[in-house]
Amino acid sequence: MKLSTLGVLAPLVVVAACVGTVGDGGGSTGQGIPGDPGGPGVGGPTAAVTGPLTRIARLTHKQYDNTVADLLRYTPDTPPSLSFLADSSFAGYDNNADGLTASDVLVQQYQQSAEALAAGAVTKSLAKLVTCTPAGDGSACAKEFIQKFGRRAFRRPLEDAETAAYLAGFTKAAASYAGTNAFDNGVQFVIESMLQSPYFLYRAELGQTKAADGAIPLSDYEVASRTSYLLWNTMPDDSLAAAADAGQMHTFDQVRAQALRLLADPRARETIADFHSQWLQLSRYATNYLTKNPATYPGFSADTGATLQLEATQFVSSVVFDDKGGFSALMTAPYTFVNSDTAKIYGVQGTFTKDLQKVQLNPAQRAGYLTQVGFLASHAYADGDSPIHRGVFIQRQLLCNQIPPPPPGVNPTIPPPSATLKTTRDRVAAHTAGAPCNGCHTSIINPGGFAFEHYDGIGAWRDQDNGAPVDAAATIRMDGADVSFTDAVDFAHKLAASTQARRCFVTNWMRYAYAHQEATADTPVIDAFTTKLADPAYDVQSFILDLTQTRSFLFRPGDGS
Repeated sequence: MKLSTLGVLAPLVVVAACVGTVGDGGGSTGQGIPGDPGGPGVGGPTAAVTGPLTRIARLTHKQYDNTVADLLRYTPDTPPSLSFLADSSFAGYDNNADGLTASDVLVQQYQQSAEALAAGAVTKSLAKLVTCTPAGDGSACAKEFIQKFGRRAFRRPLEDAETAAYLAGFTKAAASYAGTNAFDNGVQFVIESMLQSPYFLYRAELGQTKAADGAIPLSDYEVASRTSYLLWNTMPDDSLAAAADAGQMHTFDQVRAQALRLLADPRARETIADFHSQWLQLSRYATNYLTKNPATYPGFSADTGATLQLEATQFVSSVVFDDKGGFSALMTAPYTFVNSDTAKIYGVQGTFTKDLQKVQLNPAQRAGYLTQVGFLASHAYADGDSPIHRGVFIQRQLLCNQIPPPPPGVNPTIPPPSATLKTTRDRVAAHTAGAPCNGCHTSIINPGGFAFEHYDGIGAWRDQDNGAPVDAAATIRMDGADVSFTDAVDFAHKLAASTQARRCFVTNWMRYAYAHQEATADTPVIDAFTTKLADPAYDVQSFILDLTQTRSFLFRPGDGS
């Protein structure tokens, strides 16, 4: 069913296209606005409110897929977004509002998806969506359907004018196709058109009523959406929607109660996995990063990447949900999940199948995520390991240090082994010792990478490299001081205890949770969370829960007028 053939609700479709290209959640980052009261223990009574001044954030493709499945009450055979232009990453995350634009091509893809999804809904889930029985001209039932479906699609009640417009469209669609079920045609049209509305495709926070300090409190519906998309990456469920309808989603206690419920649901594991996948760059586990020379690493297949990605995901889920661990556990837990292929790389003895199985590792050789095969193999070359790639990851992802790209004309090729330069460490150190490379490499990039010299290009343990003893000791600048370590396990434990690393973890989570890059006014909140994470009893779940307890979660900045 083509909307253009009906000629109704055209303003809604036009708005979708226009908002898609210019209303993508951009706008300047808000200046910090003193507020009352601050979230419990995360900013105090003068906590600032940051974020876009006017927030219109497009759904990510993952959010779109989850939302249409929940909204239409059926799961398409393939995720609709597989045919979309890929989401771009901004400040490290694909849900950052500043990066979520919608080109003309994507708008056309939304239209095609809406047509297919609406037809599928009429075929597969009509009885779940239309709970009334049409009588007479069917207008009463049509209106009831429009209001109920629209409440869920827009994540707020429809305004009277919206209901009237959709009812007019329903009526015209029902009469436009002779010889078919008129009522079903109307339903299909409403679904198709609502799926193209900016109020479905975007999470709009457009209130203008200001608190005494100038900050704008979000409506109960807006807070419900923030909570649901943070913890489930989808629309509010019926319980959360009911809380918003009852005006019970605007205090810290109300939000906390709902967030606790959502965190206890298995769907929260998927969202936690999504954050860690982007933070830890698990996309590098794709084939192009895991292609190894079969002569150097016989038996290692690029197809192993899917297993390694699942290993990392199960590890994170186990630490966060099963062990109720904190940041320290992510860095130091001496276990992982292996199958018959990866157990060999880890040197784990036992009988394994293709299914992943939790195993304890040698704590003298392995500690947390950074000693997992996936990280080590994806930050390595086809013929060997790469202290440079591993060291850059440490600086950027775990310490939040900015590293400039190599200067033009620099030869990136590490020299081959020689009688005097046998180990990878020796060769890298010699290659980067002179200007201009030494400025970044000698004290910043190389030390963190040298920590992993006990692991070859596929992450297997070694005591010797090219016949020479491995040296994995180094000194790195961290927390404003020189920190020395003996190997990767020692380094992982020192990262776990590092204020800078904890702060970087907090900063990345805030970028993901609040869908915008941090502002100066966020500093007190980042400081507070960093301090809390120093307590081993303060687990990741508690931290995520507390992200809903900041003033920036319940308010957005005013425009200063």
